[in-house]
Amino acid sequence: MFGLVETELVPRPSLWERLRLAISRETMVWVEEERVWGVLLTRVRVQLWCDAAEENRRRVEMALQALQDRGIRGVVASRTFAYSDLLPAYGLTTAEPAPLYRRMAARLATLAADQMCVAPVRLRVCFIAKRMTAEVIAAMEQLCVRARYLFLCLERGGGGDVCRKLRRDAGVSVVENPSADQIAGADLYLVFDSWEEERIIPAKQGAAVLLLAGGRFVIPAGCLAADGAELLPPARLRNDWLWDADNEGLLAALTASGAVLPGEVRVRGLKIIRNAGF
Repeated sequence: MFGLVETELVPRPSLWERLRLAISRETMVWVEEERVWGVLLTRVRVQLWCDAAEENRRRVEMALQALQDRGIRGVVASRTFAYSDLLPAYGLTTAEPAPLYRRMAARLATLAADQMCVAPVRLRVCFIAKRMTAEVIAAMEQLCVRARYLFLCLERGGGGDVCRKLRRDAGVSVVENPSADQIAGADLYLVFDSWEEERIIPAKQGAAVLLLAGGRFVIPAGCLAADGAELLPPARLRNDWLWDADNEGLLAALTASGAVLPGEVRVRGLKIIRNAGF
């Protein structure tokens, strides 16, 4: 179960209305559990007043305390939620889209390749990750039909069995632990993890770099760089969708719970950091 935080900004009530609310002890915070989008979640609605910063902050803290009391650890809020700094004090974290981006890596890579107009017969894709995971394997297997050359860079090694299987079964060229020159010759880079230190992506001009987990990277000028993607809900959920919510966070929470399959998620476009003019 995760928590959904919704805020509504309204004009500050009159003095008499504020007195009535104080006497009746109305908190302007509503908490309820409900089943929506196929999952059971705790929904918290908070009414915020214009020009009442301190009162608003207290209400948000009350809402977060209610989530903590119910054992909630992950939350999804609106795109304009301005109180993320309060979450750690209540043991709460926002739902991050990185796990979903990694599961959709092949689809996002295909979108980038289409923008680059690189023919499949010569498309070179470099996979950069800390270790071999199910998401990396799935992306490599799915991109075999789109790319002719695959390069696998794993910080912790491994992956040889997967590389050999792809060479044998799919007939693609797969290079494990490629040389610096081979890495620099790639057209498309899929970066599955972030690192504590800043890392350099030795991309050539005109290449595309997809950062699937954020992080600090040095990407040469003249490259398309994208930090994830803008996502849309499945058509079956469109009527009940909260369009002011963090789409990527909410979809990440729903796919993690099994209510939505990654293949159902629609992609509006890549979140471009720098456009190389494709």
